[in-house]
Parts: sequence; C-alpha cells; structure tokens
Amino acid sequence: MRRDKFEDERGSSGSGGGSSWISYSDMMASLLLVFLLMLCVSLLQYFTAPKQEDLDKQARIEEQMKEIENREAELKALETKLTEKESRLDKLEEQLAEREKEILEKEAGLKELEAELKAAREQLEKDQAELKAAREQLEKDQAELKAAREQLEKDQADLKAARDQLEKDQAEL
Repeated sequence: MRRDKFEDERGSSGSGGGSSWISYSDMMASLLLVFLLMLCVSLLQYFTAPKQEDLDKQARIEEQMKEIENREAELKALETKLTEKESRLDKLEEQLAEREKEILEKEAGLKELEAELKAAREQLEKDQAELKAAREQLEKDQAELKAAREQLEKDQADLKAARDQLEKDQAEL
C-alpha cells in the first residue's frame, strides 16, 4: 500500500517533485563523498609527501653514501698498494733468503779456506823449522868446510914445504 500512496504523491505533483528531492540528497551524498575523498587524498599526501626534514636526511644520507663510496675507493687503492708492497716484501724476503743461503755457502767455503790456510801455516812452520835446521846444518857444514879448507891449505902448505924439502933433499942427494 505504501507504494500506491508513494506513486500517488509522485503522480499528483506532476513534474516529479519527489524525484528532485532524491536527486538533491544524492548530490549532497556525492558531495560528501567527494569531500571525504579529497580529505583522504590530502591526508595521504600529508603523510606520504616528503618533508623538508626527510629531504635533508635523504641529502645527508646521499652525501654519506658518496663519502662512503669515496672511502671505499680510497681503501681499494690502499689495498692495491698494500698488495703491491706485500708482493715486493715477498720478493725481498726471497732475495734475502737467497743471499743468506749464499752467505752460508761462502761462510762454509771460508771455513774450508781457513782450515786450508791453517794447514798451510802449520806446513810453513814445519818448513821454516826444517829450513832453520837446514841452515844450521849448512852453517855447520860451511864451518866444517872452512875448517877443512884451512886444514887443506895448511896441509897444502905443509905438502909444499915437504915437496920443497924433498926437492931440496933430492937435489942434495
């Protein structure tokens, strides 16, 4: 029954006066929805829009990232230099080990030469002692030879004297 009455009211107004009321309320509801939608969008932008503090923080973070990248590049360069120095140090250690080995070999050779020199000195001392003994013997022999010469000269003088005496004695005979 209500429908009939509603239709009667609508039909009695003739131009659809009830429908204009519904459309006004629909318009107000739509306007409220648009307002709420705009409010939501505004709030969303407010909370999601970057603030100056956030922008400053982002700029500082970017600067720090650049600084970190620069420091990483410096560290890589230093690491490369360190690696080069370590390789040089390894080469120097190898050279040092080779030189130590050479020195040890030379020391062993030097000890052998020292032993040979010591043996040569001992031999020289023996030879010098033998030479000294030979000199002393030579001096003795020279003294004996000198004494023998003197004796020979005496004997020759005696022999000459005896010859002269013999010749004299033969001449007398």
